[in-house]
Order: sequence, then C-alpha cells, then structure tokens
Amino acid sequence: MLLCSTPLDEEVFDLVSNDRQSKRDSGYGTINHEDLLAMQERVTRARRQQLATGDLLTREQLRVRLQVTNKGLSTLISAESIFAFDLDGEDVFPSLFSDKRLNLQRLYRIAKIIAPAPPESRLDFLTARSGALGGRAPLELLADDVDYKELRRFASGWASEYSRTSVSFFAGEQVSVPLDAAPIYIAVVEVDPRASIWKRALNALISPGHRKPHEAPIAPSAFVAVIERVTLGHSGKELEAVARCRLDEGRIHVSIERRVQKDVETMTLVMPLEGTTVSDAAEHVFRALSK
Repeated sequence: MLLCSTPLDEEVFDLVSNDRQSKRDSGYGTINHEDLLAMQERVTRARRQQLATGDLLTREQLRVRLQVTNKGLSTLISAESIFAFDLDGEDVFPSLFSDKRLNLQRLYRIAKIIAPAPPESRLDFLTARSGALGGRAPLELLADDVDYKELRRFASGWASEYSRTSVSFFAGEQVSVPLDAAPIYIAVVEVDPRASIWKRALNALISPGHRKPHEAPIAPSAFVAVIERVTLGHSGKELEAVARCRLDEGRIHVSIERRVQKDVETMTLVMPLEGTTVSDAAEHVFRALSK
C-alpha cells in the first residue's frame, strides 16, 4: 500500500501507470491529515492489544525467549534479520521471530531479503497466504528444502517492487540539477536498493522494464545521465549520481558526481565508445563501474 503526502514524480508515474488521471481523480497516492491521524491511532491501539496478548514482544521479552545477549539481539536487528514496530516510542517485535517451531535461521534469512519493504508489509508477507505459493503462507515453506528455495526466489522478487531505480538522460553537458528540463530518455527498473548503484543503473538499462520513449535515442555529442531512486511510501525521488558525458573521436569522457549520505564523491574516466544510443554508451560505463 502506498501512502505519501504528494503524488510520485510525474515521469516515473507516467512509466508505471497508463491511467494516471483516473488514479489522481480517485486520490491515489494521497491521504488527508485527519484520516492519517485516525489510522495511526487505530494502529497504536491494535499494537497495544497485540503486545498484551503476546503477538508482539518487547526487546527484553524477545531477548529472553531467544536466549541471546543484548549484543546478539542487536546483531540480529542491525543485520535486518528481524524487524520491529514502533509502539509509544519503543520497539516491539513480532513473536514469530522466537517461535521455536519454525526454522528460525531460514526465517531470519527471508526477513533480511524482504527488508526493503515497510515492517507492516513484511509481516503481512510472512503470514499471509499467497496464490503464487500454492495458497500457502511463507512461514509454511521454511521446513522443506525445495519449498524454501522457491520462497527465497519469490521473496526477492517481492522485495524489489518496493524500490525503483531510474536513469534519466538529458541532452547537453551543462544540465542543472535539480532538473528543469524533460529527459530525452528514461529507463526505470524495480530492483533491490541494497545492490550497488552501478548495478542498479545497469539493470535499469538492460532489464525488461519501463522505457520512455520505447527506443533509446542516438547519443548527442554531450549528454547527462541522472540516477535516482524512488521508494514506495515516500514522496519524491532521491538523487544518487550525475554522470556528465562527452563523446569525442570514438571515446566517451565521463565526469561523475555521486551522492553518498551528505557527501559528494567525484571521479572521471575515459573509455572507448560502444554502440550508438545514449543507453549503449551509459551501459558500457555502468558495466565497467559495477565490476
């Protein structure tokens, strides 16, 4: 479920929806403040009840049940092998993470795979029956080796839907950021955000996915490739890198600015030019950077 205060960026929205106007008319992607507060209050009441019945556990309750040290529990949390919900400013954990009837090691591995999704969605994934899994819930597929292998594949695909990486191309070398012009080409892919930026950007160009226009244009003598990430449930896009490219006598000269937390890393490279389109040129660059 997507809950955000503003619609997704129009370029990305255009690529993932053929019916943008009807979704806007129905309020898709927006929720008013009063409804949000009421929903949060219902969630809080439900979590308090689940804590009282033992379906949710405090950090100390979970530590005792697992018979681990505080450090051991912190390791599980930081590795995203287990996840928590916020209740009155404290973390509470689904009790299934301490259910000794389950193969907990496999459960923790699945939880790590689906970590890109919000905690509520992750819990629903683990406990809800799925037609794609033969009408079974993921928790039912942990014991059997064949079932577990299928579950891992299914979980990876499911988790990738919560994050999209886009590569947008703009003609000219002095394109300003933030962007104030329409791209000449954009490619978007659903992919795990924990993969490296260059692998995700490469996947956007070579994997079946969303394209606009359908065919990549011939590369101009200078262009800029902008890599951004959209996370469902969050408004706007996160700028990750800008690659300014110049073609000269069969070579591509690239100047890269990459956002790393609050810092900006820069690098330059010169490579032989391969292909004729902006996608061809960028693919060659991203493939080299992802090695």
